[in-house]
Amino acid sequence: MNAERKYLVIKELLDHHGNKHRAALTLGITIRQVNRLLKKYQEQGKAAFVHGNKDRHPVNSLSTKINKQIVTLYQQKYQGCNFKHYTELLAAREQIKVSYTLVYNLLTAADIYPPKTWRRTRKRLAKQRYRAKHPHAQSQQLDDAVKHLVALEDAHPRQARCKYFGEEIQMDASDIVWFGTKKGFLASSNR
Repeated sequence: MNAERKYLVIKELLDHHGNKHRAALTLGITIRQVNRLLKKYQEQGKAAFVHGNKDRHPVNSLSTKINKQIVTLYQQKYQGCNFKHYTELLAAREQIKVSYTLVYNLLTAADIYPPKTWRRTRKRLAKQRYRAKHPHAQSQQLDDAVKHLVALEDAHPRQARCKYFGEEIQMDASDIVWFGTKKGFLASSNR
């Protein structure tokens, strides 16, 4: 709840000897809580409405120095790794034990995305970047620029097709009881 709103309602209640039921309804709390707020306000004044955790950082949060180090290491030393592997490399080689989610959030906030991001995501991100640089661009111009950017990045490098029939052999085997009581393997191959 907004501390300023609580303060104003309780101050109005105390200054004008208002109705506690109305104050409780306005704040969405019980009369007992209104009484507690009145007592705190009389003892501490406006400071009673400031949350105790204000301006405190969680114990398990990392410093901005480590956050910057994670981004810098990826850009300079581990560029091209997927984020999961990078998290494992940080723990093994750099002795920085952080979660995948933290690594993902830090790197995407720095406009660094996984190497094999889907084409749809790359298009969306390219549109956002282009709109930020060219706010007055028309939709056709935007689409052309995004197509060009995504084609240059080529989100998924594809394997070249086989040049000749039969170059690649694919096999499939199933272990089912085909004959009698023993499991047998029937294999088929495509050329």
